[in-house]
Amino acid sequence: MYERLLAVADRYAMDRLKLICAKKLWDGVTADNVAATLSCAETFICSELKNKCIAFFAEEKNFREAVLTDGFVGLVQKFPSIISEPREKQSKN
Repeated sequence: MYERLLAVADRYAMDRLKLICAKKLWDGVTADNVAATLSCAETFICSELKNKCIAFFAEEKNFREAVLTDGFVGLVQKFPSIISEPREKQSKN
């Protein structure tokens, strides 16, 4: 639901609504849906949500679970370069 609302908010430049949607999406993030959430953040230019998702991915336990999801496959296909960001963050920690 919030993904669609975020798309509308982005299309009509409703920044406050984008922030609300991004917060709601983040509140529901799990290893099962973080890839889809990151894809949404990248598509609709939600940098704070993107950074939080990347930080989530950077934790080894979360990464191991998330890479097994269909959402991860879709993320890598849609944004191939984004997969290096969690690994870079992980290596810095």
